[in-house]
Amino acid sequence: MTFLQLQYFQTVARVGSIASAAETLSISPASLSKTIHQLEAELGIQLFSREGRRISLNQAGSVFLEYATEILDTMNAARLELGNLTGTIRHVLHVRMDVLLDEPGRIPVELKAIHPEITLDIMPPSSTRGIYDLRFFATSNELVDDNVEHICSERWVAALPATHPLASQHEIRFQELAKTPFILFQDDGHEETFMSMCADANIKPQVNLAFSSHSHGGLHRAISEGLGFSIVPERTWKSEWKQDQVVLVPFCDIMRKRHIYCAHPANRPITEDGRLVIDYISKKLNQA
Repeated sequence: MTFLQLQYFQTVARVGSIASAAETLSISPASLSKTIHQLEAELGIQLFSREGRRISLNQAGSVFLEYATEILDTMNAARLELGNLTGTIRHVLHVRMDVLLDEPGRIPVELKAIHPEITLDIMPPSSTRGIYDLRFFATSNELVDDNVEHICSERWVAALPATHPLASQHEIRFQELAKTPFILFQDDGHEETFMSMCADANIKPQVNLAFSSHSHGGLHRAISEGLGFSIVPERTWKSEWKQDQVVLVPFCDIMRKRHIYCAHPANRPITEDGRLVIDYISKKLNQA
C-alpha cells in the first residue's frame, strides 16, 4: 500500500466520481480505476459501491477513509514540521476546519497565490491532532468569547434542480417540498438542521440519498440530476453551486441560521499570518 493509493482513494471518496477525480488528479480515468482496484485487492475488500458511472463509499470504505485521512494528515504535518526545521518551509499555520467552507484544497491554493509566504496545514474534522493555531467552526448559537471571532452568518436555504417547478420562486415554504425526495449530507450540521426543520413542519422526510464525505460535490451532482432537493448554507457553499444546474431559494416559513467562527488557543494569541488568513476567509465568505 502506498501514499499515492491513499491519496487517490481519498480523492475518489471526496468527489464521488472516477472521471471527476481523475480530472482533479490530472491522470487518466483508467489509471485511477486500476489503482483503486489494486488497493481493494490488497485490502481484500471492496471500498466502493458501483452503479453505472456512479461510485460511492460502502461501509468498509467509510471506515477506511477515516484511517486514510489520518495517515495522510499526519504525513503532511510531518513534512511541514521537517520543512520548518530545515528552513525550506516557513510561516506554517495549523488550521483545523470543523466546518466545510469550500471544496477541500481550494483555500490553501487561493491563499498561496495572495500570500506565498504562508503555508496552511489544513486539519479536517476527523483529525486526532489537538494542536492548532486557528479553528474554524459553525454553530447555531451566537457566541461571545475573547478567543472566538465571528466570521459570518448565513441562512440554510433550499437547493433545487434548475428544472424544479419551484426553482423560479424568490422564496418558498418548507411545506411545499414535503413530497419531494430529500438528499442528505451527513456532515457539517446538515442532518441535524434538516431533521429539526422537518419536526417544526410536522413532516416525515423522504430521504432518497445520503452522502458522508468532506466534500459536497456528490450532493451537487445528485441535485442537478433531479434525484431530489437538499438544504445548504447560502454563503459558504455558494461558489460550488452552478445556477444553471442547481438553484438556491430561501424559505419564508421555517428558517434556520448558522454562524461561522474562528477560534484560537487561549495561550497563543493570533499571529500576523493568522490575521491574514482570518481576513482572507472572512472577505471570501462575506462577498459570496
